Amino acid sequence: MTKLLTLLLSLAALAGAETFKVGDAVESEYAASWYPGKVVAVMTGKDAGWYKIQYNSDGHIAAASGARMRRVGQNLAAPPTLKPEDTFGSWKLATVAQTTRTDSTHTYTTTSGYAQGDLLTISADGTYQWKMGGTPITGRWSREANPREYWGPIILENGWQNQRWWVGFNGRTDTGVPNVYIRNEFGSRYWGSKVN
Repeated sequence: MTKLLTLLLSLAALAGAETFKVGDAVESEYAASWYPGKVVAVMTGKDAGWYKIQYNSDGHIAAASGARMRRVGQNLAAPPTLKPEDTFGSWKLATVAQTTRTDSTHTYTTTSGYAQGDLLTISADGTYQWKMGGTPITGRWSREANPREYWGPIILENGWQNQRWWVGFNGRTDTGVPNVYIRNEFGSRYWGSKVN
């Protein structure tokens, strides 16, 4: 699940990524592994937020997203918490789809992450706004009396599909991007990366 969460957060985490300049020693994440190199070009225009990296291992140059880079030796990861204030702010959402099929000899499972562009904003004043596709849903949130992993500390009352949704701070990625999980009582889940 950690690799899948990393994929989802990379898809949703373009906002908040650190910026780098030519000559910076960096590590670029690919397939849940970190590869050291240096920035040889800063991309602009439609490719803003991407960099050309020359890798130490063999000298090849490839493009990498700033959302999947960090300075050499830097690990900005932080663990989850159950503090409501860690969920305040705006979060760009992503979700997971999993399909399984079986033939006479094998079972095949495909897991895909989707960044949807939907946005959840949780305010300290007890209100929230959730934009899922069309019209935003606005409402109030309450505190979970017994918060635990994937169940709190905040409950969005009358959220998407008129259901209760639990929100909790899921820590920071290796590149320092804060993220949350959003789930309902039936197990539907979304992941969010901090926008502001």
